[in-house]
Amino acid sequence: AVAFPPPPPSGAGAPIAPSAHLSASKDGWTEHTAPDGRRKFWHNASTGKSTYEKPFVLMTATERADLTTRWKEAVAPDGRAYFHNLDTKETRWAMPDVVRAAREAALAAEGAKAAKMALMRANAAAAATTTPTTNGDGRTAVASTTTSIAEKTNVVGEASPDDPKAVFAACLSACGVTSAQRWDETIRMVERHGDDRFYVLKTAAERKKAFHEFQARQKKREREEKRMDDKKKRKEFETMLREAETTLGCGAPGFAFREVAEDLAKDQRYAERFRAVENDREKEDLYRAHCDALRVRERERRRLARDDARRRFATRLATEFGVDFENDAWRDARRAILADNEEALVTNEEDEGGAQMTTPTPYSCDRYDRLVAFEDAVLAAEEATEKRRTVAELSRRVAEKKNRDAFVAFLEKKRKEKRLTLRTPWRDFVNAESLEDEETYVSVSSNASGSRPRELYEDQLEILETRAARDRDAVIAALARSGFFALEKDDGIPSSPNVDSPRRASIRRALARTDPETLFAAAERHIDAVEASLRDVHG
Repeated sequence: AVAFPPPPPSGAGAPIAPSAHLSASKDGWTEHTAPDGRRKFWHNASTGKSTYEKPFVLMTATERADLTTRWKEAVAPDGRAYFHNLDTKETRWAMPDVVRAAREAALAAEGAKAAKMALMRANAAAAATTTPTTNGDGRTAVASTTTSIAEKTNVVGEASPDDPKAVFAACLSACGVTSAQRWDETIRMVERHGDDRFYVLKTAAERKKAFHEFQARQKKREREEKRMDDKKKRKEFETMLREAETTLGCGAPGFAFREVAEDLAKDQRYAERFRAVENDREKEDLYRAHCDALRVRERERRRLARDDARRRFATRLATEFGVDFENDAWRDARRAILADNEEALVTNEEDEGGAQMTTPTPYSCDRYDRLVAFEDAVLAAEEATEKRRTVAELSRRVAEKKNRDAFVAFLEKKRKEKRLTLRTPWRDFVNAESLEDEETYVSVSSNASGSRPRELYEDQLEILETRAARDRDAVIAALARSGFFALEKDDGIPSSPNVDSPRRASIRRALARTDPETLFAAAERHIDAVEASLRDVHG
């Protein structure tokens, strides 16, 4: 059972804490804190009455609904809410069904009215931020500068101010509702803040559904924020390990994580970032990943240093010892650098005690690396030689093509001058044109590949034969049209009706062997004879 304290005495002598005023007055009632600092009471200045029971006019819808039942809500010392039955003295943590039903009925009754009032306030706020502007023609226009509730409530990711769910979510966010809050706790928080936007949704089912959607968004955003925060902490932890490489030896093969963790936790430069990552297993995983990356960097550094030493050694072989990588073998190189005498590769010095110690020179490397450096230099020399050979081959082919083109141009010139004909043999052409003294002929003859001069000459003869056949066909067709003879249908060879078959065959063979110039001359004589006959007839 819960013992509720009796109300303070009524009248002008009621205890009023001078600095404990908590809320504005309504119908003359104001809220105060008792002198013990633990209890609240209400005082009416107009009537002089004080009471520990909250006045009816100040009660919320759920508090008024509780008055219709015999259950009263109280708060335990640990801050949790529980319910006490005034008749049976029963106490329970869970909300009784009769209380839940009464509250839902009260909220449903006031939901429509509160929703209407909330929307009216939102519209009034939007209208208050609307400023008049003037158009170019002097008429007044309205330019809205309304700041949407979606922008004001962007923290919860809502949209339109006309959306009741957006207004409801803005109410929850303003009341400080988190993703871990229960529904009954949320109702009490909203009632303490007195935010009427909570009733913008008409039914309790709609409000509860919107409440769960709000919490789902809150949880998603909280998870994302936590993920980004953890990522930032891990990045700072990795940066701390890199900074501590030189000072604390983080990542060295001889240091275990527990040894490094003690040093990092004690060092003021790294302690805060070290403790930011709370999970010890995660810290150890980050340290191991750092050690792996450090080993990779160390291997890469050693590889680069070894490659540099090999290059320096190969350069020394070529410059100081005159090794020809294209022709000399490794034994020749060893003999050249006095491989049996290591003084060629190392420098002997004395330590503080006078003992001899061997110090590698900047060009020194072990025997295996020396052999690898020599082989790499040989491969590089072979590649360079092959590259030069390829370039030389391409240059030679380009030069030979230019020589052939120049000789072909020379032959075409002679063909146009009628000095190169179908009946001119190669040897006669060489002697007639003195080709042995012709520069283009000499250049083509010196080519190592490609067509020879005689082959290029025969190409020109093929061109002449093609043109001669075309001209011969044209002359024969012209003679046939003039009536000199007729063309046979099978092969297009001319024939004459006045000539017997054996002679026709000999004429066919003679025309096939006749060059176009002879056919042109015969056609001209025939035309002259026909014209003379016509003159005699018409004379």
